[in-house]
Amino acid sequence: MKNSFNYRVIKNLDKMSCEQIKDIFTKDQGKINFLNSVLYAVQEAIMVLDTAGKIKFMNHSCEKLVNGSFSKLENKSIYKCDIDKVLYNIIKKVIGKQEKIVQQELYLQKPIEAFYNFNAFELLEDGSLCGYVCLIVDVTENINNALKKKQEDSIQSLSGLTAGLAHEIKNPLGSLDLHLQLVNRFIKNKRMEDKEELSELTKVIGDEIKRLHFIVNDFLFSLRPVKPQLKPDNINLVLQEACALLRPEIENSDIILEEEYSGKVPVVDLDKNYIKNAVINLIKNAAAAVKVRDDANERLVKVVTKIKDEKLLLLIRDNGIGMNKETVNKIFEPYFTTKEKGTGLGLTVVYKIIKEHNGEIIISSEPDKGTEFRIEFPLAEKHFKLLDIKKK
Repeated sequence: MKNSFNYRVIKNLDKMSCEQIKDIFTKDQGKINFLNSVLYAVQEAIMVLDTAGKIKFMNHSCEKLVNGSFSKLENKSIYKCDIDKVLYNIIKKVIGKQEKIVQQELYLQKPIEAFYNFNAFELLEDGSLCGYVCLIVDVTENINNALKKKQEDSIQSLSGLTAGLAHEIKNPLGSLDLHLQLVNRFIKNKRMEDKEELSELTKVIGDEIKRLHFIVNDFLFSLRPVKPQLKPDNINLVLQEACALLRPEIENSDIILEEEYSGKVPVVDLDKNYIKNAVINLIKNAAAAVKVRDDANERLVKVVTKIKDEKLLLLIRDNGIGMNKETVNKIFEPYFTTKEKGTGLGLTVVYKIIKEHNGEIIISSEPDKGTEFRIEFPLAEKHFKLLDIKKK
């Protein structure tokens, strides 16, 4: 690497006294020593390599990773050091221009098993590439803490789900017990001739069994991890299928179901069945909110797609009863429901499906004015770029 400091000093040597030259070298060397001391002491591993992979600087934390001191390894090839194979390969890719790395998580087994964030930056001098700066940060503690928190959250969430399930099951079980007692009383009193009353009792029992089945199915689905099989598809076609399925039921309730699709919607990766299930759930919720409103001149549910700000937008709107802020904030919580016979898991499942598609779901709602569920899907994955460090 060209040393701009030495070049500047040598060029002006004939104009300086011995004391001036000594003073410049003493001051600049002091600054360099101080900077080296700071870099050497920081906890993060720092390594500077030239374009051939030779070590130009390495601090104390990095010495542990390469199993050697900088004084012995200076100007030696990083490839000849005793380093973990994973670290060896990632450095080789960066220097070989095979891969541009800004940040990547690594699991290294040498010198000890640990997780690291690896960062690489191009080092430029006078506009030309002269080397690379590698920053390697031990994130094992952060990952362990995050894992521990996730486990605690999972246990807490499971506790909430099971408590909610117990509460939901309690009512139909109580109804089943009561009606079974009545049936037994019929049999005991030999009143089997009253078939109509007995049929009514058994119908209630059957309905409550179906309700239990529905509750348990929703519960199991909410617990299972959503693993969509993503394939290129046209979301407009998926929405049309969902609307065609629901249209007879919705229009039978004197509700208008409108569809407005953008012709510019590109093919995107999605799981057709999961997205259809999520949309059906949202449309049914919208229809239920509209159905209970009697003062609207026109009861309407509208499904819209559009492109905006490099995102695919799916909007499901209604002019139903709407929700207050408290309800909006709780709407995706398990077992929270405003329906008399709802399980409170439908929108929780919808939220999981959208998240697994890397989407966002946003609610806008006002009491007596209706609700809009806005689902945003990214159209293109954004890539990070390398940061250049220029030496002046």
